[in-house]
Amino acid sequence: MLHRWLDSLVRGIWSVSIRSLSAPEARRVHALRVLTLAVSRLKDAAAPYRASVLTLYALLSLVPAIAVGLGIARGFGIEDLFARQIRAALPGDAATANKLVEYAHNALRLASGGVVAGVGTVTLLVAIVRILSHIEYALNAVWRVERPKPLRRRLADHLALVIVAPVGLALAGAANMALAALPWLSSAGVPSRMAVTVAAWLVSGVALAWVYVFLPNARVGLRSAALSGAVAAALLHLSQWGFVRFQGQIASAGSIYGGFSFLPLLIMWLQVSWLAFLFGAAVGYAYQHDLDHEFETVILAMSVAARRRFAMRAAQHLATSLARLEGPVGADDLAEKTGLPRLLTRRVLEDLCRAGVAACLEHEDRRTYALAWPQDALTVGKVWHALDHAGDDGARPGEGAGPDGLADKLSELEDLILQAGSSSLIVSANELPTTGNPGLQVEPDPRTADTDHQRGER
Repeated sequence: MLHRWLDSLVRGIWSVSIRSLSAPEARRVHALRVLTLAVSRLKDAAAPYRASVLTLYALLSLVPAIAVGLGIARGFGIEDLFARQIRAALPGDAATANKLVEYAHNALRLASGGVVAGVGTVTLLVAIVRILSHIEYALNAVWRVERPKPLRRRLADHLALVIVAPVGLALAGAANMALAALPWLSSAGVPSRMAVTVAAWLVSGVALAWVYVFLPNARVGLRSAALSGAVAAALLHLSQWGFVRFQGQIASAGSIYGGFSFLPLLIMWLQVSWLAFLFGAAVGYAYQHDLDHEFETVILAMSVAARRRFAMRAAQHLATSLARLEGPVGADDLAEKTGLPRLLTRRVLEDLCRAGVAACLEHEDRRTYALAWPQDALTVGKVWHALDHAGDDGARPGEGAGPDGLADKLSELEDLILQAGSSSLIVSANELPTTGNPGLQVEPDPRTADTDHQRGER
């Protein structure tokens, strides 16, 4: 019963136009959409598997990452601040955190001097770049990006992150200490511990928001990134608190079991932390793309006739835009003009491009669409015929196995449809410019038709 009720609720929030709702109702529906779509994206992106992979690489890259961070922080004169932040960031066992910092110092010491220095430095950087690459792949999967960044761009971004992250971490620690020492906080009745906790959450949220914008090969809006950072930071701090409490309870039961349980608990905490990180990215995707999934169930089950009608409606608006000299239009802009859902608009534009009626134009990180036929040739019959014959129209296996004369009857029916609609223009003659507009004479490439996936190149 509960499962059916939840399924009905999910179907209901996606089967209504959010533009037709009042402001309070729209906010509630939008919040439910973001939550359900974020959970769906985690499932589709195989988030548990990716979190396990990131946990493994995090364990393998932990000491090299700390070592490189210490080396960069030493160059800026903030090595002690960075080491203090590392100890504070690793929850639970202080002795283990000190050991990790000590191992990082040893690795940094071994990577200094002569030819060995170059090999050691490259080894440390490769370990960090590998985990950053896996983080980028995971974020691309959440954002439905199929094409990663070019190798040169990726390496430049990763090296920039390696340099900026230690400095930012050390400065954040210094800001927290300065905030805790402010006298006016105590006089205002604000506990210093609470102020430091809130400040740490804000700093973590800003840092994570920057990562969500910087790493994936997608256009992430600032609002989406801010929401992702806030959600992920809250979940990460909550998981850190739970790790410390749970470890303390186990350690109090006995020194043997408490000490032995640290490593499995650390792995579990890393797994949960990476899931929280990916969930934050999924929340940002859902916040930015909820309109792209509106009426998705209805659109996927739409009949061929209904889809053809909507394709003709889109062709009509493309012809009108060309007649009014408005130029090519984007899929989202066309959805706003027609009132159609974004997903349906992209699907019918893809149909028109595959049929040769429309052309997809690339403008750096934006795709626009324009009419590829002369307007006086844009009749209902011709568009109908082009949509029916879009794609490979060659012979099919077993084509001649049907009843005799069936192909001829179908051809006659197509000729009747073409003839009946040959005099009906998609756009009436009074909407055409007097000078005549021949349309955009380009040969459309079906491979450039818009798809339901996030753009791969920023």
